[in-house]
Order: sequence, then C-alpha cells, then structure tokens
Amino acid sequence: MADLFSFDDQSNDTDNTTTAAWKRRISQLEEEVETLQGSQQKKSWVSKDLGWRLVSLTARVEDLVGESDRRVCLDDFEDQHTKEQDRLFKAYNKLLDHQPSLRKVFESTDACKLSNVFKELNKGADSARGDDAASLKSAVVHWLMSAEPEEPALRSDEKDGRGFDHEVTGRLLCPVDYDWCRAAHRVAIRDYHPEFLVTAYSWPTFLYENENFDPNNPTDGLFKGKLLVKAFKQIFTSPTSVLKMDDEPSPRKRRRHDERRTRSHLRFALSSCGAWRVVDGEFNYETFYNNIVDFFEDVETPEDKSIIRELLLWWNRKIFGRSKVSEYSPQQTDKLSVAMSLKRSAAVSQRSRSTACGSRA
Repeated sequence: MADLFSFDDQSNDTDNTTTAAWKRRISQLEEEVETLQGSQQKKSWVSKDLGWRLVSLTARVEDLVGESDRRVCLDDFEDQHTKEQDRLFKAYNKLLDHQPSLRKVFESTDACKLSNVFKELNKGADSARGDDAASLKSAVVHWLMSAEPEEPALRSDEKDGRGFDHEVTGRLLCPVDYDWCRAAHRVAIRDYHPEFLVTAYSWPTFLYENENFDPNNPTDGLFKGKLLVKAFKQIFTSPTSVLKMDDEPSPRKRRRHDERRTRSHLRFALSSCGAWRVVDGEFNYETFYNNIVDFFEDVETPEDKSIIRELLLWWNRKIFGRSKVSEYSPQQTDKLSVAMSLKRSAAVSQRSRSTACGSRA
C-alpha cells in the first residue's frame, strides 16, 4: 500500500507540474499575442499609409469613400460621371487593391471610428509627402551642383534662389514649349508674361531624356529624364541606390503610381517654393499629376498602348535591373518551342488512343 500511495503522490505531483507548466505557457503566449497585435496594428497602419500614398497626390481619403458611397446609394456605377468623380472612384479602388483590409474598415457604421481612420490615413499621407520633399530638397542640389557647378551655387538647406531665379533649375523647369536658351523667353517667364505662363499644361524640360523635346514626336524621351530616375530611387528604394545607378537590385514589379508622385515632388524640389502647396503661382500640382495619370491610363490605340508598355519596361530595367526581366515582364511561353512540342506530343498520344479504341471495336 505504501508503494501504491507513493505512486499516486508521484502521479499527482507530475499532473500538477504539467498543469502549472501549461498555465505559464498559456500566459506567456497571451502576452506575446498582445504584443504582436499592438505591433501588427502599427505595421498595418504604416502599410495602409503607404497604400494611400500611392493612389493620389492631394485627395482626402474621406472624399474617395464618399464617392464610393454616392455610387452605391444611387446604384450609379454605369451612368455618366464627371472626370473628377471618376478619378476619385479609381483612386478608391486602387487603395483597396493595395490594402484589401481597408474594405471592412470602410464598411463600419461607427462614424467616430471612421473619422479616426480617415484622420490617421490622411496624416500618414501628409507625413510621407513631407518626408519625400525633405529628402529631395538637399539631394537635388547635390546632384545638380556635382554635375554642373553654376554660380551662384545652390544651397541644400533652403529653397531661395532655385526655380526660375537660377540658370540650372530654371532650364530644367522651363516648359518645353518655350526656349530657355533665348534671353527674351527667360525674361518673359520670370515676368509672368501672359504668353509665357508656366502652367501644368506644358511638360517641364526635366521630364525628357537628355532634356531633348521633339515637337514632331512629343512622346519621344518623355518621362525618361535622368533626374527622374534619381528622384525615384531616392524616395522609393534608398538614397544609397542613387550612387549605384548601374547596380541591379532585387527585381520587383514597379507601380506606375510611384512615378507620378516622384515627378510632382521633383518639380517641387526644383522650384523656389518654400512650403508645399497645390498651386504655386500659375502652376497647379494636382493638374500636373492628373495629366500624368491621363498619359498612362487614357490609352486606346494599339500604338499608344505599345508606347506605355515600352516606357514601363524602360523604367523597370532602370530601377530593378535587366538580368531578371521575367520578374516584371513575364515571358509568353505558350507560343514557344517547348509548349508547341508538348502540344504536338499530346495530339499524337490522343490519335494513338483513338486508333487503339477503334481497333478493339
């Protein structure tokens, strides 16, 4: 009996030890879950801010959701809409493409919760724009002064002296419809002459490859400016990647929305405007951004589609390298030799089976 009692005591001790161990483990896991949930929430909002950062330059997130609600309430998805309404709805859908989890958030009927979500997303977008502008503010000066020192030298810590007040930045900002090399044009631009206004309806020179514009072929070299590539890398990859322009980082499909924002920020960095504003003199950044969107998306003819396809391929190769092009431009394998051979083999096998079935019959 003593041995049996001892065995029971030992068994109970083992059970108690196991139970205590499980309780401690469960408590530890609960703490880890709470930590992860808090961390995940922060990461989630950072990621959502990035998604919002890529779909619009100036629109507020509540305007996007409001346009979606308007169409839902009116059951109005097919009828005619204004271009601005279409832009908002497209941006709304793109935001959900980047962050599908926001769909459930936007379906909430809690006005206070939605207001806080909108506030956080808008705050993240504004913060991202500020970071981008600050990053380019000094970097652009370094790139320009290293390539072509010009007196007076530009200062990286201030915007005064940039824009059309400086020969280098003025040349880059000059609309391709005017000739910066002509003194009369420079004077007229600086004097806001009505025939030489700088608006969003003329492409700036810095957008073109080697700053060359051909009026007979206005898309040739458009959006291939070297400064654009540097600005994109500065914002979306890393500042050090600008120093290694010929390196080939890991390929990743590039979003064309990134390009649009880069061009707007680069234009602002070259200007003498000290603080971000949608309208700078006669130049409207929102219109500029929308014109870029239209260039890429309002394509109907096969020729226009080919131009955009080749331009995106050019950008992918510039940013992510050439060696793994299949990552961002998958090969069409269905018409190549292996696919053709396999189809032929399958056809031969099918005929053989059909002949065999006929013989047995």
